[in-house]
Amino acid sequence: MGILIVLFIGAIFFPPLWVAFIVYIIYLIITAKARRNKQIDYVILSLIAQRRFDEDIHLKHLYYEPVQKYAIEHGAKINFERHNPANNIMGFFMNVGEEEYYIQIMKMPDGSASLNVTPKENFLDFARNIINMDL
Repeated sequence: MGILIVLFIGAIFFPPLWVAFIVYIIYLIITAKARRNKQIDYVILSLIAQRRFDEDIHLKHLYYEPVQKYAIEHGAKINFERHNPANNIMGFFMNVGEEEYYIQIMKMPDGSASLNVTPKENFLDFARNIINMDL
């Protein structure tokens, strides 16, 4: 954002900088998806490397909608439409190295996202326990 402000102010005094300003905006638009994926991958891989499983991590710097798009691209299923309140909690499986993990994202009240990483076996054991509960 700072670069855009500097380019904008500079372009007022030196008109050829308008070209750089427009090219930078186009660059930001074209690379938005890759930059989003890079941020979310970094968080997920950091949690796995630190072995912080079953711990909700509040991602204050990321809004839920980009994280939701990431989840959909990685196999999360959506209910009806993307903005349906039923889609405020989504999950998908992700391979990292030779292990598979269940990634769950949740929408927080402030519009940001929360993320939880669980090894697949732990998640499946949890699901089996819920299914086998006597009601």
